[in-house]
Amino acid sequence: MSGAWSFKRHWGEGFPTDGCLAESFVSGLRAGVSRKREIPGWTETPFGMAEGFVYFIGIGSPYVTHVKIGFTAGDPAARLASLQTGCPFKMEMLGFVFGTKSQEAELHHVFSDSRCMGEWFEFEPFVETNVRHILEGRDVA
Repeated sequence: MSGAWSFKRHWGEGFPTDGCLAESFVSGLRAGVSRKREIPGWTETPFGMAEGFVYFIGIGSPYVTHVKIGFTAGDPAARLASLQTGCPFKMEMLGFVFGTKSQEAELHHVFSDSRCMGEWFEFEPFVETNVRHILEGRDVA
């Protein structure tokens, strides 16, 4: 398990990808903008029209050791906050992209060999590399 990769160390606070677009959209939602169909990319996922966000939440200190791959139709930051309430470990939002429940299920299948429990996966090199690819807007290897 590498665990040495960190979302913030590699990209800082922003990067020009679908993940950045999704973050901008969430910022717009918080400001009261709710016209999803006006956002480029909102309807353009390999799994059809986006229903919300597929998110990646990491735990582990000082490096990410496990990642939760989930889906929310709402604000990913609010989802992180609700999950943090029931977790004794500090969680970190690694990123999120526009997505569907089907996309989340497909990722669970692709990473099934690394599954710990439920939606939690070991953040081993295969998972780590592919999470980065997804957040960069590239295909899963």
